[in-house]
Amino acid sequence: MFMHEPTDSVSWAHPDPDFDHSRIPYPPTLPPPGFSPEYEALSYVWGSPDSPEIALVRNVATMANGRPETIALTGKSFLPLFITRNLAGALRHLRRSDKARTLWIDAICINQEDKGERNHQVLRVTSVYTLAKRVIVWLGPEADSSGLAMSTLQYLGRQIEVSSDTLRFAAPDATEPAWHRTEVSLPYSSAVWAAILALFERAYFDRVWVAQEVILANPEAVVLCGHDESSWHTFSRAIVCLVTKQDVSPDLRRRLERARTLTWAPLDISLFFVLHLMRTRLCSDPRDKVYAALGITPPGFARLIKPNYQLPIAEVYKNAFLAALEHSKRLVLLQDCELQARSVVGLPTWVPDWSVPRQSHLLSAFAFASGMSRSHHKFIAPDTLAVLGRRVATLRHASGAGPETPEEVVSHVRAWEPSGLFTDSYAAGGSLLDAFLSALRVGYVYERFPLGSASHLAEWREFYTNKFRVAVGATDKEEVAHDKESYWTTVFAKYRSFITTDQGHVGLGPTGALPGDIACSILGCNTNIILREAPDGRYSVVGECYIEGLDDAVGILGPLPEGWTKVAGKDSDGYTVHNFKNQSTGVITSEDPRVPPLLPPWRALERERDPGCPAVWACFENTTSGEVIDTDPRMLPDALEQRGVKLETFKLC
Repeated sequence: MFMHEPTDSVSWAHPDPDFDHSRIPYPPTLPPPGFSPEYEALSYVWGSPDSPEIALVRNVATMANGRPETIALTGKSFLPLFITRNLAGALRHLRRSDKARTLWIDAICINQEDKGERNHQVLRVTSVYTLAKRVIVWLGPEADSSGLAMSTLQYLGRQIEVSSDTLRFAAPDATEPAWHRTEVSLPYSSAVWAAILALFERAYFDRVWVAQEVILANPEAVVLCGHDESSWHTFSRAIVCLVTKQDVSPDLRRRLERARTLTWAPLDISLFFVLHLMRTRLCSDPRDKVYAALGITPPGFARLIKPNYQLPIAEVYKNAFLAALEHSKRLVLLQDCELQARSVVGLPTWVPDWSVPRQSHLLSAFAFASGMSRSHHKFIAPDTLAVLGRRVATLRHASGAGPETPEEVVSHVRAWEPSGLFTDSYAAGGSLLDAFLSALRVGYVYERFPLGSASHLAEWREFYTNKFRVAVGATDKEEVAHDKESYWTTVFAKYRSFITTDQGHVGLGPTGALPGDIACSILGCNTNIILREAPDGRYSVVGECYIEGLDDAVGILGPLPEGWTKVAGKDSDGYTVHNFKNQSTGVITSEDPRVPPLLPPWRALERERDPGCPAVWACFENTTSGEVIDTDPRMLPDALEQRGVKLETFKLC
């Protein structure tokens, strides 16, 4: 820690690599007697190293007679230190008062050139931000009407509150009691919307380390942008409110969805989503895509990871995948693999390449391909993973490179239309048109997700028929692409291929899928996965897919009985649950009608969710052995095979 003086002094990390940094008691080690443990932690973006500024630093890490004193390395009380311009700007704004403050800043408190020290200190950063008296979020200097954006967001945030299960309601002292409602438009001018968009386009919301820093912060956290200030509590509620509004532009919605992840509690985020979240963010060392996540991942996973910046990136990522597999017994991370988006040499195709941004939108929240099953796997060193599952389809056709922009999606989707679209029936029942339209949204329609923001299939059908498919010219395509009715299609179709199967199904697959590839339901994986057989008999992971009529564990358990449909709901904690509805009686149940009743020695167990557990989760106990699992025992391999379900081993390379 260091004392920030009201002059140009800031913090201290000695430039001499031979200096014994163990003499400096970083948080969360206990401070010496008489030393106040209160400090503030700065969350910021380092910024460009070009044109650095010089700051004077006073170290206060050692103690004498209960008082801070400087380590006299040069015989001076203050040491000069080069810092980035963004950090210098933050510290200048923090000097607005004459009050001296104790600050923790990573660029100064950790010797970034010493990999051994970084290995040691990365694990302690979690406690630094958890124990800080206050986390200070620095968005940068005033620019692009940021003052207007900050004041607007502060007023909006004061109008709503958010419950632990993510429900929004009016704040007790709200002067705009209806603003929390999705359908209520906000009376903002184009200038206000532009200012808000510019604020959320700032580099702060793109960096990897800030996710951990903000999520771990206590309620005293504040947001600074130039001279404007807001509590993080108020700021985050404005984000939650805005992202649900129907009249928010697609560009702003995408930026808000990224910012919204910073508002979640660490225990509410699954391990798999944390690692996916880090992939979407930027950092200078690709290993940080894993190491920066450790503070907000389940402790059981974090204990399996030992930061080591000397390891090759491929080894760090493979170790993280295997640690996640050991901790969770799930293969959800297969869903983050994209064969066409890889840059790390030597990385198996079954390990996501977190060093590069994912091209397509993750489908996990919308899919239920293997039901509530756990993985059954075997790692065969050095790079083979054997998994259990079933092949559900073979690809007959796959379109070329996927569209990149919403406007391109409009053109591609129209070219994807199969023949007989308005006249033919679909292989899995119903009309080909409805199957095609549902596939474009990976099944995200009101009939399947009645508690979400999805529109009815009939509304989407009318919009597609009368507006989407008839749009001509750049202006019409842009208008259609940015309509709220097109939003989910432009999200899911981006960088995806339109696929058909030998059985006549349609769906969305990864860019790079080829005829002859197989779609598989793999135990413990939420989505169907496209695999490609290699000459040695192993399989490469091409990517995840959605095939209309082959989700909802159909590939493993077969179709639902006539009169039954799957509908998603919410549990008491706000998590998505996959229920089943009897259309004749209207009864909705969590019990899958395709599986037999739960029999002894297994019984359902009521207990709170484990921290960071997968979204698809339930608890069962074996009363004979005492074993407790978080997946349905009726989906275990032995139970499936006893009911005639033939499973296959796929060796992934």
